Amino acid sequence: SGSLFGATASLVKDGKIDGDFYQGSCFFSRPAQNYTWLKMDLGGVKTISHVHVYPRLDYFREMNIDGAVVKVGDAECGRIVYKSGVLYYSLDCQGARGAEITIQKLGFLSFCEVVIHEG
Repeated sequence: SGSLFGATASLVKDGKIDGDFYQGSCFFSRPAQNYTWLKMDLGGVKTISHVHVYPRLDYFREMNIDGAVVKVGDAECGRIVYKSGVLYYSLDCQGARGAEITIQKLGFLSFCEVVIHEG
């Protein structure tokens, strides 16, 4: 889906986990037909053990991450449930195989970094 305020998909792999959208290192997407999503190409089929999603730690942190679903290919790793003070969400993909990671939810979607663990 389309990004807002210059907060493009490339920012989720920039290595910055500070969680501050206003420092220019977070993704923010507007809904397209109610859903927002981000797809990350893995460059071929990979076996994924875990995906860590680093949320925004500034304003709007709950409404932009709560309910987001993380998938490897068609396999769902889990759904993010917002918790105050969490520095990152770890989703267990149980060795799912796929060529892309998708993070999607209803409404706006914003987070700051994604770390993918193979294995």
